[in-house]
Amino acid sequence: MKKFLMSGLVIGGILASSISLIGCSNTNPTNMSTNEIYAMGMVTATNFLFENSNKTNVNQLSTTLSDETKSTILTYVDMFGNALNNGGIHPIINDVQDTETNFANYSKKMTVTIDENSYIMYYNETIKGTETEYDENEINSETESILQGIILMNDNTYNVIGGREIETEEEHGKTETETEVTLIITQEEISVDKNQNLSSIDTRNFNNCVKIKQELENNEVCYEYTTRANGQEKTTSIGWENERGKEKLEIELEENNEETEYEITKLSENKFRIQHENGNQKFDGTMELENGEWKFRNRNGQEI
Repeated sequence: MKKFLMSGLVIGGILASSISLIGCSNTNPTNMSTNEIYAMGMVTATNFLFENSNKTNVNQLSTTLSDETKSTILTYVDMFGNALNNGGIHPIINDVQDTETNFANYSKKMTVTIDENSYIMYYNETIKGTETEYDENEINSETESILQGIILMNDNTYNVIGGREIETEEEHGKTETETEVTLIITQEEISVDKNQNLSSIDTRNFNNCVKIKQELENNEVCYEYTTRANGQEKTTSIGWENERGKEKLEIELEENNEETEYEITKLSENKFRIQHENGNQKFDGTMELENGEWKFRNRNGQEI
């Protein structure tokens, strides 16, 4: 089982509120490198911020699926659509060249190309230091880094800060490693110095931003998205899996002490099965992109 998080299709103003995505899954952490997490964060966060500033209307109201429910479903297909369709993103890392004079303050360049869209991050990542503790037969070490840079996408510029913490525990010849990666992306002014802890940065100070936190620990992957748009918040847990060749998102959204569940499974290119449960209300149908517009249908094939 392999899991990725990323963004693909552009779907208008469905991102009018703040969303936090939290999830854990059993998988092989070696399947996700730190650069892949950075790339995933760059793509999903900039798509969220870009779409939030370029809102359009969503599909019509429905007595079976509310407009809000359709918007929520489209949000996740938008943010993770490229994963559902392509099964991953592949960042290219290069040193910044002398000819790139506008970015001479940065040492690294990460590029991701999805369809006709290019996402470029210029950044510096500095090691804060490594601490090692020795206790009888056990050796514990912790290494921290700080990342700061900019992201370019569709003639828009976003500021990014982040970093990673790598904790390694070695005992009796067995080594366990836990990696935590954090990114905060916004068009507003943001900075961090090497002596500052990323947890001290309060996202509530921003009107629009995305904070991504990913943990890789042995056989478990956990991730958390916190997004803010116009100061509003929601909390959502999400799992991603590829089961027998089928890509699936499992979503649990909690709002106003009420829990809503969504399951989105890819059936074919731009066609998904939607299973939705909210209390005693259940829905099982499909959504499909037709002539540039998403169509929702129930199990009987009727458009809703």
